[in-house]
Amino acid sequence: MNAEEIVHSEKAAQIVVGLSDPHLLHALLDHYNWDDGFEVPLAIANNPACELATAIRLFWLSDGGSWFQMSNQERAKAPDHDAFCTALFGRITAGSYSVATVSYVEELSKVAQYKYEKSGLPSLFWQPVESGTET
Repeated sequence: MNAEEIVHSEKAAQIVVGLSDPHLLHALLDHYNWDDGFEVPLAIANNPACELATAIRLFWLSDGGSWFQMSNQERAKAPDHDAFCTALFGRITAGSYSVATVSYVEELSKVAQYKYEKSGLPSLFWQPVESGTET
């Protein structure tokens, strides 16, 4: 099955749990419709083959930057989004993901980087993740 077929499958989350290819996990994000909820993204984030590059991409695709700047009251209005971003942010900042074969860089303007840095978001979230290098 290719990435597009997986994300459109009724059993997408179950399929993702059994995947062991970090590049396929990363490719799933090109085809996932976020209106379908957090079940598949959570399965990707929890998959042992998920690397830091994919986790950071998940963070930005899930609108983690906006989530980071929300108040607790605002976060409470979207409990599924909050739970996903809280867990993902915690795992990323705890160093739970490896850097091995997948690379990624979030393209942020210098102004956006400054705003996020000023709000306390670690630069890890916009620094390039290059395969074969340690963070």
